[in-house]
Amino acid sequence: MVCPYCFAPVQPAWTVCNTCSKPLSAPCPHCGAPAGPDDDICAKCRAVVRYRCPACAAVVAPSVKRCERCGAKLKEFWKSQGL
Repeated sequence: MVCPYCFAPVQPAWTVCNTCSKPLSAPCPHCGAPAGPDDDICAKCRAVVRYRCPACAAVVAPSVKRCERCGAKLKEFWKSQGL
């Protein structure tokens, strides 16, 4: 397993990344079910939990215009996602 933000190796029992200190699980914005570091889609309701940059796979927020990791422009990506 790797951290969805910095891609550092993580252990299954960890709740935060030891490298970037970000949480490894995220609640689903639709149903609240927890999603682990490898889950971008909620297993319970199939809602999107995390979006990833199409260029480098870093986790990105829907409001970000450029990927913080690789600098990719995300305007067209958000349009394709309906956001």
